[in-house]
Amino acid sequence: MKKISIILAMALAVISACQQKNGHDVTIVVTNPTDRDIAGVIEGVPLKAVLDSLGVKEGTSIKLTDEMGKLVPTQIFNNGNEDLLLFETNTLANGESSYFVSVRKASDPVLTVPSAVFIKHYPQRKDDLCWENESSIWRAYGPELQATNERAFGYDIWCKNTKEMLCDERMLTALRGWAIRDSLHALGEHHLADSIGHAGSFHEDHGKGMDCYAVGPTLGGGTAALLNDEGGIVFPWAWKTHKILANGPLLGAVRLDYDTTFVAGDTVIEHRTIITQKGSRFNIINVEYEGATRAHDIAVGIAFHGDEDSVRLDKGNKYIAYSDPTDQPGRDPGRVLIGAYVPTLTRTALEQGHLLGIAKYKPGETFTYYMGSGWSKGDCASLNVMTSELKRLANEKPQTVRIDVK
Repeated sequence: MKKISIILAMALAVISACQQKNGHDVTIVVTNPTDRDIAGVIEGVPLKAVLDSLGVKEGTSIKLTDEMGKLVPTQIFNNGNEDLLLFETNTLANGESSYFVSVRKASDPVLTVPSAVFIKHYPQRKDDLCWENESSIWRAYGPELQATNERAFGYDIWCKNTKEMLCDERMLTALRGWAIRDSLHALGEHHLADSIGHAGSFHEDHGKGMDCYAVGPTLGGGTAALLNDEGGIVFPWAWKTHKILANGPLLGAVRLDYDTTFVAGDTVIEHRTIITQKGSRFNIINVEYEGATRAHDIAVGIAFHGDEDSVRLDKGNKYIAYSDPTDQPGRDPGRVLIGAYVPTLTRTALEQGHLLGIAKYKPGETFTYYMGSGWSKGDCASLNVMTSELKRLANEKPQTVRIDVK
């Protein structure tokens, strides 16, 4: 498992910018004080610090190269406070690596890389909001689905066995298939219509994965929810509005805003930001509740579909994990592996049809946790693989990488 970026995960990084260099190269030095190699980690530095050190104005085209002179993929991302220059780094344990920023010339080659993340809203599929990284595809249900009164609250998971971005292909294939199916049904060609529907369905594995996970009236694959004074889950329904903040090639981010909810005397509006990035199975999810006047218990939940032997609740390492039998257990679709790491976790439970990782939400604060999934026929062979990655994630979070702009 590749480690989640320390900067993007809200931990501390030390950034120092020196005097302007009047157009000469600027060096970014990444120092890894840990005993583990860092491979394929997305880091970031304030873009303004880089441009100021170069002595150039905002909007100037720049390039990044490594110690071998090879172009390094970059992305500009605004984290809500400032623009960051994101890049992928590889740094040996207790070592450092250097990257060089310079002004791009018209004659310089252009580096084109396939995106490792993808986010898209599908209004033609009941307002589904989907996001994807190299491990999985997830779906958050939107207002059109809620208008039908279908009770689906949490995140859906689509499995895959390739790092390719498949979401758009899978969704659009299904939409075209459904349109043809419905037309054939109208003509009375029911057998052919059913065959067409089957051939395009994302509930079937056509070689690269499928949707074999059941959500229904649950928190699905790792959604957070407040608890009432009796400890009951106050289920969030569909998002009300959305805004895609970034969409690759290294990182994707989307903000979801929810309708008013009444919880234990408080009237709150949930704001949720989901960050997914190259090289990591786990999404970073930041949740805020506007209007909260007092502390509330908050739970990250994974729907329990049976088999207590497939449950892992680890209070010490602050994670919950589950090997889900899928909604098609008789067809050997494999298992869906789901895990959530909650840095502020205080207790765990298997109750109300869920694995719960419970913490405390305080007014004005941001609740941050990490959620990811995989497929036993893809890149996550077993529950042991998932729990091993969660333990590593928990142990690495407090460590700090130093980044200097020179």
